[in-house]
Amino acid sequence: MNDKTLIQIQNLSVHFPIKRGVFSKTVRLKAVDNISFNIMRGETLGLVGESGSGKTTIGRALLNALNETQGGIIYKTGNEEIDISTLKGKALRKFRRRMQLIFQDPYTSLSPRMTVRDIIAEPIEASGTSQGVEDTNQKVRDIAARCRLNVEHLRRFPHAFSGGQRQRISIARSLVTNPEFVVCDESVAALDVSIQADVLNLLKNLQNELQLTYLFISHDLSVVAHVSDRVAVLYLGKIVELCSTRELFEKPMHPYTRALFAAIPQIDVEKEPQAIKGEIPSPLNIPSGCRFHTRCPFAEEKCRSEEPEWRILNEGHYIACHFAEKTENLALE
Repeated sequence: MNDKTLIQIQNLSVHFPIKRGVFSKTVRLKAVDNISFNIMRGETLGLVGESGSGKTTIGRALLNALNETQGGIIYKTGNEEIDISTLKGKALRKFRRRMQLIFQDPYTSLSPRMTVRDIIAEPIEASGTSQGVEDTNQKVRDIAARCRLNVEHLRRFPHAFSGGQRQRISIARSLVTNPEFVVCDESVAALDVSIQADVLNLLKNLQNELQLTYLFISHDLSVVAHVSDRVAVLYLGKIVELCSTRELFEKPMHPYTRALFAAIPQIDVEKEPQAIKGEIPSPLNIPSGCRFHTRCPFAEEKCRSEEPEWRILNEGHYIACHFAEKTENLALE
């Protein structure tokens, strides 16, 4: 781990026990399966993939919000390295001040029975960092102003606000304890397109002002392109490609990444988007070899029998594909 690394994920797996069949046989659902990557201090790492690929599970695992996590999640603070996955009880509650989550839906994530002031103040009171009512009120006013909320807004209830305003309240609630790391779980997916850019720009401004690090989870590649420094592409619990945003959008190498780009609707109405063939397999029945071979137009026998190695294509560009270089210039069918 170098000086720029904030979180190092080592062989992370999340397997859920599921009962199936007449006799309730227990099987393991492999939501996330043995992945390793780093999140650098001050960056935004985008995490993209289809629904069911394990994006939200990774975000929850990094916050130690799951009991089924295996592997190491090393958080670097000062000269100390802490394995988040081993923290429990009071130690975990204390450490969670450094980490926060921005939820996807601003309509259901805010209590309708609490004022905006109480919603934003709740993390301060829960973490035990409040030094009195006036101290709490001052922190609430400060972060509300940063999130472009007026003082009179603090006396109102969530139903009085639009979707964009509610999401700004959610952001204020997440940042009021001065965290270093924030998981943004589809945090603009429920908003109107006209509001998304405003919230994304707010997140970028807050990142610069408060020296934040984001894990930005999304299925929308255009949103990821706007906010991310690097992008990890997830398929069925495995990261298949990871590199800088510019390199990924200019030269995607993995067939799955290329298929995602081909599926984006274009402004040019004469160019039809290409749907990815087939459905993502169930994590209860993961294909042998490369997990994408059942939908990949370039799959060969080796893909069906051998799992591709997670390897470096060039500096900063990682991939899990046997034939990425060979298929680079071939068209998707």
